[in-house]
Amino acid sequence: MVQFSSEASNVAQALLRGRGFADPYMTGPSGPTAQMAPIYPALYAGLCRLFGTGALGWAVIIAATALAWAFQWFFVYEFARSEGHQQAGLVAALVGALLPLPGRLFKWEAVFTGLALASSAWMMSRILKGDARTPTLVAFGALLGAGVLLSPVLILIWPFWGVLILWRQSIRPIVIGLLVALPLVGVWTARNFSVFHHFVFVRDDAGIALVSSNNDCVEALLSDNIASGCFAHEHPSGSVAMLEKLTAVGEYQFSASELRRTKDWIRQHPARFALLTLKRAAYFWFPLDKGDRLSMLNGIMMSTVTTLSLLGVLWIGSDGFWILIAALLPYSLIYYIAQFEQRYRYPVFWISLLLASIGIDLFLKRRQLRRSA
Repeated sequence: MVQFSSEASNVAQALLRGRGFADPYMTGPSGPTAQMAPIYPALYAGLCRLFGTGALGWAVIIAATALAWAFQWFFVYEFARSEGHQQAGLVAALVGALLPLPGRLFKWEAVFTGLALASSAWMMSRILKGDARTPTLVAFGALLGAGVLLSPVLILIWPFWGVLILWRQSIRPIVIGLLVALPLVGVWTARNFSVFHHFVFVRDDAGIALVSSNNDCVEALLSDNIASGCFAHEHPSGSVAMLEKLTAVGEYQFSASELRRTKDWIRQHPARFALLTLKRAAYFWFPLDKGDRLSMLNGIMMSTVTTLSLLGVLWIGSDGFWILIAALLPYSLIYYIAQFEQRYRYPVFWISLLLASIGIDLFLKRRQLRRSA
């Protein structure tokens, strides 16, 4: 059976049942929402509409996610090949494609976000190498827009990639890319304004996410907060009382009030906030989550890859290195201020693995040169 057990899949279920883009929370219906970006719930609902919500529908969702994972690594290989590291890219792609996906990734957008980012990075590589054809730039803009409609945090990457394009090429790729990307994002932003009568850039859950991540009972990891009951006390997906407050005033107003509450808490507890931020930053790069055995094994694997990716600094003089760093570091910042779980790392995990593969390859080649000298 199809699993409707995440906020993204709950919205998909609402779409299937004719309630519109609504009702993301685990504790009950809440009405129209901007809590999720639109593409993944719409895709999930579309697959269920076509193949049903039984065993076949669930098999198709698993297959679609696995296919997206495979295509992500295909574009990782193409990116590395474009940058002159075909062998290291092939190693990274094969290792990454064979990694098992945790079950929760089959009901969240992380894998598809990674696919959008990897394909966008490949297009960036082509653009920096002089591919200024209009179809290339239009495709690049479409990928940028789709990425933000999967995960709005990807917009943090745009300015840094823009600087790289201006540095290496001209303003034309930026103009054409934005002319395609901004209308795509604008359509959903216009939908949000028509529903909530306020400007909402893709999602409106910042206050809800931040207050459940910065309060008196919270820890850095989401799994710890679920186990302690802190999440159930502070988030509408865990608390019926919080959901009732949300439905009483509306999602936009509730999230705005929660954002004010977060700011007040941070002002009153600056040291506690700083410590939580440091812990969450450490977990982003070294996600050793003890919630269950698989999470711990994944955390060890990701931490090892993070450590090995430091060898990627040997590649620092290349455009490819800066394309990846300009994506990886801005993306990570938002997760320093919100409770962490491993699925947040998956959209950029391919970057760490590719940096590790290329770094190891360069290190071994340099050592061989020194020995033969």
